[in-house]
Amino acid sequence: MIRLAIIDNDKLFLNKVSVYFNSKYGNEMSVNTYSRYDLFEAEQAVRRFDIIWGTRELVGLTEKLTKSNNFAYVVDQKNISSIDDVKAICKYQKPDVIYRKMLSIYSELDRAAGIIYGPESGSNAKVIVVNGLAGGIGSSAYSAALSQKLTNNGHRVFYLDVSSFGTANVMFNGEGDFGLSDVFYSIKSKKGNIGLKIKSVVKEDRSKVAYFDTWNSPLDFYNIEHSDVFDLITELVKTNNYDYIVFDTKMDFTKEWIEFLNRVSNIILVGDDSDKCKVNSEKMVNIFDLLEKQEVADLHNRTLVAYNNIINTVPMQNRFGTISNIKHTSNRDMKNLVGYMSKHINLADLRN
Repeated sequence: MIRLAIIDNDKLFLNKVSVYFNSKYGNEMSVNTYSRYDLFEAEQAVRRFDIIWGTRELVGLTEKLTKSNNFAYVVDQKNISSIDDVKAICKYQKPDVIYRKMLSIYSELDRAAGIIYGPESGSNAKVIVVNGLAGGIGSSAYSAALSQKLTNNGHRVFYLDVSSFGTANVMFNGEGDFGLSDVFYSIKSKKGNIGLKIKSVVKEDRSKVAYFDTWNSPLDFYNIEHSDVFDLITELVKTNNYDYIVFDTKMDFTKEWIEFLNRVSNIILVGDDSDKCKVNSEKMVNIFDLLEKQEVADLHNRTLVAYNNIINTVPMQNRFGTISNIKHTSNRDMKNLVGYMSKHINLADLRN
């Protein structure tokens, strides 16, 4: 149980947050509110709080609080993220956004490290890897469309793109201030509770697809290793919140990657009618044949091809199954294109 204390003389805000948090998250946390600092101080003498928020007017520069990593200022302006290197949270946001910011702070505390977020039982989440056979053929749009299709069919879906110039925030729109940089900082630093950090960072599109916003800076991506990404996917699976994780990526065939691919449910290769895609498809077949011959991996039966043809010609031939054959013009904006593509995806061939 997370114990939150809020010190603010704005009684309307205190009542709104208290009622919302206690009614929606009462089994996860408790909220105590104080309109005067002396009232809080008297209560703190007999009760421990995990997270403390307060206005600068009431808390002042009380070093005992402001130097603690579980404290944040409550402010009136959204563009203020810190005051004197102390975290700040704007009160004028939707309660759910405020809740996730609270989780983000708590997830970084040592006391959160042992908390299990989500059911302890094993997860049945399926991981689908989507890989473009060439650049610029719409594999990210296809990944987003597949995510929407699965969601429309009643599944809980997480879309993951960790590329340096990812487009998740172009195809989806959700509320929140955090993104991939915050998640991977937690993974790399091994501080706090990664499950809680994930919960605080996840955004949800109106289509119900969950996702992470892109990097704060593309340079953040260059410190990330394949093992970090696979650790993140493992944490997403462990939350037991998703039926499918759609991983939009560029595959590799290192030892780490092969071990990962052996655990995924499906691999979808996105290609068009270009000569480059036809050549790369044959290369992929040869690699899979070699891995199978060496008894390292058996990927053929889990691999499907999605044709994303901009011009109406005969698609490339392949030895894999086909999940979709989409023909369209290139003059659609991204969100309309994703919506159009999702209507032409056949889920019947996905591995159960």
